[in-house]
Order: sequence, then C-alpha cells, then structure tokens
Amino acid sequence: MIALKRNSKESLAIDWVRFPLAALIVLIHTPFTDDRSDFAFYLGKAVSENLANIAVPTFFFISGYLFFAHYEKFGWNEYRNMLIKKSCTLLLPYIIWNAIVYLFLMISHLHTDGTFGDIMPWELHKIFWAQNDGYVATSLFGYKFSILCTPVCGVLWFIRDLMVAMLLSPIIWWIVRKCKLWALILFLIPWVLNIGIPIKGFGLMALCFFPLGATFSICDKDIFKYIRPGGAIISVIFVIIWGINSFISFNGNVPRVLNQLLILTGLVCILYVSYICTSCRSYRMICKLGEASFFIYVCHTLFVFYLLHYILDPLETIPYIGDSLIYVLSFLIKLGICTVGYFILKNLCPSLLSIAVGGRVNAAKAKNK
Repeated sequence: MIALKRNSKESLAIDWVRFPLAALIVLIHTPFTDDRSDFAFYLGKAVSENLANIAVPTFFFISGYLFFAHYEKFGWNEYRNMLIKKSCTLLLPYIIWNAIVYLFLMISHLHTDGTFGDIMPWELHKIFWAQNDGYVATSLFGYKFSILCTPVCGVLWFIRDLMVAMLLSPIIWWIVRKCKLWALILFLIPWVLNIGIPIKGFGLMALCFFPLGATFSICDKDIFKYIRPGGAIISVIFVIIWGINSFISFNGNVPRVLNQLLILTGLVCILYVSYICTSCRSYRMICKLGEASFFIYVCHTLFVFYLLHYILDPLETIPYIGDSLIYVLSFLIKLGICTVGYFILKNLCPSLLSIAVGGRVNAAKAKNK
C-alpha cells in the first residue's frame, strides 16, 4: 500500500502534471498542414505526432498508481465498493457524453438527409463501446487485434479502456502480490512484443501502463524515489529520442521500438519535471488548472471547435508564418475555452458539472460564489 498525503510533494507533483497532460491530449487532436515547405508541418510532426504520444500512457500509469493507493488488501468487498464508486466517477459521465454526442449526430443527420446516420439508435454496442474495428495491428503470433477503436464520442476510448483495466484489478492485484516488482517485466512484455487481446476495448496500452503504475502502488514503492536519482539523465535521453523520432517522421514512419523508447523515457521525464516544478512559485496555479483536465479531455473535440477552421483559415495567407499561427492558435483557443468554460460552469452550475465530470469538482470552492 502506498499512502499519499494530500499536501505531500509527491501528491502535488501528480496534481501538477494533470494539466500539461491534458494540453498534450489537445495537441494530439490539433490538425496541421501537410505542406512540407511550411514550418508548421515540422512543428506539428514534432509536437502532435511525437511529443504528445507520452500523454495517454502517462495518464494510464498515474491512474493505476492512484487506484491501489491506501489499499492494504483488495478482496471482494473492496472490489465491489470500487465498482460502485467508479460507476459514478467514470461510467456515468462516459454514458452521458456518448449519449450527448450521438443525439447531436442523429439530429444533424435527420435535419440534413432524413436518416439516423451510420449508427442506428438501437445499436448500443456501437454507440457506447466501439463503432468499428478501428486501427488493427498484427501481433507477434500473426493474429489481428484492435489497438484503438472508439465509441461514438471518440476521445472516450481512453475511459472505456481504463474501466476495462479496473474490472481486471483483482487479477492485477494477485499477479503483483505473487511477483512483486518482477510484475513490471510481465506487464511490459505484451506491449513491447505487440501481443494484444483480440477483443475490442481491451486496449494493449491500458493493460500495460495501468498495471505498471499499480505495481508500484501495491508494492508500496514511491515512484518519485525511483525517478529522482536518474530523472535528469533520462530526460536528456528523452529529448534526444524525441529529436530522432521527429526527424524520421518528417519523411516516413517512426519504428515501433523508437516510439516505445520515447514513451517510456517521456513518462519518466514528465513525472520528474512535475516533481521539480512543485518547488516553483506558480505550481499551485497549474495544480488548480489541473482540476479541469477531465473536462478538457472530453470537450476539446466537440463540434463547436470545427468552426475554428473557418475563423482561422484567413491567416493562411500570411507569408511564412500563416499555417504555424493557425496551428498554435487552434491549440491555444481550444485549451483556453475548455479551461475557462470549466471554471465558469463550476460557478454557475457546480452540481450539473460534477455529474458531467464524475465528481471531479472541488465542492468547497464551487459553493464559494
């Protein structure tokens, strides 16, 4: 059992990292030009297609680390209580946001072509689980499996895969109890060798990084005590790998092994940076903004942001920097609107917002209007 005290430096480091990770998620979904003569192409490749790759694995890792915090045992009573709690914090907002997106799509199709669209209202498995096979990979043993398939609200694949990992938490607990820290190798092997489960929703990344974080927690190991000694060196290695991967991606596909090295070193780097930044004066502000991370994650791809395409496109005519301005402003506007929108809703309707984000609202401050 790992005991995280609320105001400890370790706890603050985890709070701090939430907002930068949410910003990286927004960057993943920020489009950029494919014109190789424009700087925006290289900026987008380096940031959105390479640097931002560390965000989702780090979120899974932290989720696994926090999930088992404070558990001295994890029997059926603990498992049942966990399921009840997560049905409010994860399942309910997952259903709400998918339903909202589907209703919007259905009404849009009824208005434009008089149909329900590609997904019928009774196809609940497509609305709430997986619309299709998504991105399919071939495993080391030759069979195919889905590495990324989405529900109708695409970004919520992360929440679905996280819930699946949590459903398997008794198995994770048992493996770690038996294998101790050796379980880290056991959980890494399928991801390194690309051995996935051929069931949609059982994402390989979630079933690797959630258990990795859980292993440290179950074994009562403070991750920052492991990261601090070599964090600076690993961060330098991460920057070098990021540069190599970015250069390769300018002309082709990055080899899987290099992308994996980027993710592993990047995970260490961002946690190390978060720990260092808790000593900075502005860390409390970043921790405060991190409260909006779930809302940012869910809302940054909503339909209203497609209007940015029409608003920012005229900037393309600016010589040399037009496309770069569109890329940077698109990212900043989406991040800014989602962040400010969260705190406005927190003041106007905290109870409704709390339901929409699974209770991730600071209730005491929300009432202080």
